[in-house]
Amino acid sequence: MDYSHSQWIMFFFCYSVLGWIWEVCYEGVKQHFFINRGFLHGPYLPIYGIGAIIILQITLPHYEHKFIVFVLGMLSASILEFLTGFLLDRFFHLRLWDYRNCFANVGGYICAECSIVWGLFALFLVYFLHPEIEKAISALSPKLLDWSAMVLTVIFTYDFADSFKNASGVKTLLKDIHANNSVMAKLSDDINNFIGKLAFASDELKQNLGNVVLEKEKPCFDVREKLSKKARMMTAIAKHRGNLLNLVNYLNQKADVCLEHLEKLKGKKIITANQFTVMKDEINSFKRHLKIAEWNMAALTEKDYKTAVKLIARNPGSFSKQFPQEFDALRSLGSHK
Repeated sequence: MDYSHSQWIMFFFCYSVLGWIWEVCYEGVKQHFFINRGFLHGPYLPIYGIGAIIILQITLPHYEHKFIVFVLGMLSASILEFLTGFLLDRFFHLRLWDYRNCFANVGGYICAECSIVWGLFALFLVYFLHPEIEKAISALSPKLLDWSAMVLTVIFTYDFADSFKNASGVKTLLKDIHANNSVMAKLSDDINNFIGKLAFASDELKQNLGNVVLEKEKPCFDVREKLSKKARMMTAIAKHRGNLLNLVNYLNQKADVCLEHLEKLKGKKIITANQFTVMKDEINSFKRHLKIAEWNMAALTEKDYKTAVKLIARNPGSFSKQFPQEFDALRSLGSHK
């Protein structure tokens, strides 16, 4: 049967919403709380809408042959799922699902079990669900149909653009966190190596360094805190950022102790003026790099964290192959447990 553009658009939204309902119910049973699935704000998952449209376009000409409908539905939906997963991973460093532990998987993007399910879904769609959806859409007047399709398209376009920006922000945040972690690890090694250079006069230095204590890392959550999910998330983000800045202050204090100790070594003529100048320049360079690291950390705002944490929390099976540690750290900030 030939459908108008407005009818195809309405079919897309119907199946996108039905896919969202299915995912929300499935995850709700697993997680025991509501999750707005997907990376869009609205109650729809376009991969289901696109998948349904593709399946209908390919299989309806073969309506009389159920086996062909099954095979074509399975293949077309699997290809779509593979391409969607691959592109999300390639451009956003995000995987919203993972089939690596499933039998006969391809890159973790698709697997034999899910492909068979897609084939069964194609049969259900073509022979049971779509006829009912078709009746409902056909009952709309042409004017109402066109206006509904236009309004929904505008809303969806705005939602997609904003969500695309958020997904790009997650990618940027992961890269920035990884870069900051690498810098802080290097700076920690640098100050420890510098301390090692002063081993010839280390007794007093060790005593002074012993007075520099890294403030105990605050847990993201306190079970005694009676907070809403949003408040818990924002509290966790604030504590996480505070812990990072505490590390900066700790390393900065160690550098100050080393600088003060250098002054004493120079006064006692244990080191020459030239050695003092070289070591002092090294410490000052370290402190400048530490300040830059602090600025870079401060540049990652609570809004950046909030957007990323919410997106990850809405997709419990998601992960990042390129930045696994950073991704898991963000996931922990949105934990409901």
